[in-house]
Amino acid sequence: MNSEIKYRPDIDGLRAIAVIAVVLFHAFPAQISGGFVGVDVFFVISGYLISTIIFRQLSEERFSFKRFYIKRINRIFPALILVLISCYLFGWFTLFSYELKDLGKHIAGGSGFISNIILWEEFGYFDKASGLKPLLHLWSLAIEEQFYIIWPLVLYYSFKRKFNLLNVILFFAITSFLLNLFFVSFDAIGTFYALPTRFWELLVGSFLGYRTFHESTWKNTKACVGIVIILTSVFFFNQKQLYPGYRALLPTIGAALIILAGPLSWFNRKILSSPPLVWIGLISYPLYLWHWVIFSFLLIINSGEKLSSSVLWLAIVSSFVLSYLTNLFLEKPVKFNNENGKLAVGFFLLLFSIGLLGLYTFIFPPLRIHSVITDIENKRGQLKEIIYKDSCVPGIKSNSLDYCMLAQKTKVPTVALIGDSHANALYFGLSPLFSNMNENLLLMGKGTCVPFSNVESGMVGSPERCSKDINLAIDYALSSKEIKTIIITSRGPLYINGTGFHERRVDNYIKYNDEKNYADAFREGMGATMKRLVESQKKIILILDNPELSFNPELCLKPRPFSSLKIPKSPCDGKKDDEYKKRESAYRSIVTSVMKSFPSVKVLDPEKYFCDEQNCHAIIDGKLVYRDNNHLSRNGTVFLAEKIKAELYR
Repeated sequence: MNSEIKYRPDIDGLRAIAVIAVVLFHAFPAQISGGFVGVDVFFVISGYLISTIIFRQLSEERFSFKRFYIKRINRIFPALILVLISCYLFGWFTLFSYELKDLGKHIAGGSGFISNIILWEEFGYFDKASGLKPLLHLWSLAIEEQFYIIWPLVLYYSFKRKFNLLNVILFFAITSFLLNLFFVSFDAIGTFYALPTRFWELLVGSFLGYRTFHESTWKNTKACVGIVIILTSVFFFNQKQLYPGYRALLPTIGAALIILAGPLSWFNRKILSSPPLVWIGLISYPLYLWHWVIFSFLLIINSGEKLSSSVLWLAIVSSFVLSYLTNLFLEKPVKFNNENGKLAVGFFLLLFSIGLLGLYTFIFPPLRIHSVITDIENKRGQLKEIIYKDSCVPGIKSNSLDYCMLAQKTKVPTVALIGDSHANALYFGLSPLFSNMNENLLLMGKGTCVPFSNVESGMVGSPERCSKDINLAIDYALSSKEIKTIIITSRGPLYINGTGFHERRVDNYIKYNDEKNYADAFREGMGATMKRLVESQKKIILILDNPELSFNPELCLKPRPFSSLKIPKSPCDGKKDDEYKKRESAYRSIVTSVMKSFPSVKVLDPEKYFCDEQNCHAIIDGKLVYRDNNHLSRNGTVFLAEKIKAELYR
């Protein structure tokens, strides 16, 4: 067992490689497609350093939980507190109410080091783009903090019971790695965010801390192979591949080889220990915290529009400047007082208070009457519809977080609306419409799910089991004697193409029986489902997908504060370009061919209400009718409901 710890500048250099990879990936994901593996490198480094400290102190019988956590708090909390406070203050002046509410939740999650769990639960089609979450990157910090809480307890208990610590490390590492391999194929998102399936990466570092000696044979070879493996991962991995899984072995092993090579290997001594990389390594923690916050807020204030290369490079430079200042004026002064328990208690209470503020903001979103953002928000209308969970119909069960059945509780449902998030959006216009006709509309919508029986679909790598919930919805609608009308709608072009429209990309998959071709699976699933529905003798209505826009309709509004977008888009129209026509043609040809066999089904087409020959309109009668480039706003669903009423009951 290694009995001494000496400062290794090469590890700070390795930190620099890791954080540079992450920063460049977030700025230029197409060019640095696998830069996210920098987080895996961080995990190995953290596991190595923390475990080495614990091993040494246990062997010398002077390990103290109090001293350990004081140092962890003084190391991690100051910069995090500064970033969270900055996010809240900037968000107060730039975010709309529902966005500030979400930020409050993420601040609370970041303060409690459970961001990974919150993000895991949020993931879904109805969830906003990840780039618009300023605290998305705190998931990895949450995993490390959870490791810092659990692992010292495990090692201390094992040491006192005289267990073989190497066997303990191997047991947990192998178990975690096998869980990772088992779950990644059908729950890649959960595997990515969960501590049990990431634990092994930190334990690789822990293993090194237990077994590393001062001299390493083949040290130059190990270092060179290690950096080649990491760089290969950085440039050849991409987000569409299942991850972590077995692929995470590469950056993890690469980092392990570099650490194992020791500070005397040529690469570690000449490259990693060079002053520029060591300097970046020393500010790597605040750099990791600041860079994504800056990128994300720039996207938000520019309405999600793609940032130019010059803006991205300016953001990177700003991240370095803020990180340097954070390190100079906050981290360094605290470092020289890292044994001070009173300081740690102060940081703990401050972070706890920030977490309470975030939680309060999430539960009770404040009315910022003094903020310039309020005027813009009042003019934009209801861009984000909210599905209230307490309105769910009792007695209809589902394990999915975003699967909610809505209806008026005082009446028995007589009309069923089944579909994906586009059905969820339509509910707010259709429900009052049917209520005025003494009907009660029941929503059974699940984001990213094709509303056809026995069809598997969902976000690529998501944990959703669409077929189970959609089957539940269809079976309930068919078996209910009170339900006389069934409405089906979905974002058809997405499922046939597998991606979103223009720059708003959403990767989705669909499978029916053994048919993996998206278009054929959609056609066959639709045909089989329509056959079931028509045979029930109920009234069946198919609402075609509303038109997709080639831009973000927020661009039609007055820009947010600090935005570089000074003039709202006018006219607020999306052209029917070749890509639009191609997507619509493929979708409509499938629907037309299937519906020829079911003439009793009433087919409604929203396109004629939102589009003319050349354009599709995001503003109609002075109201914004889209929430984003494919979901209708509340105004849009009310507008469409009136048109549907006229068409159905004329």
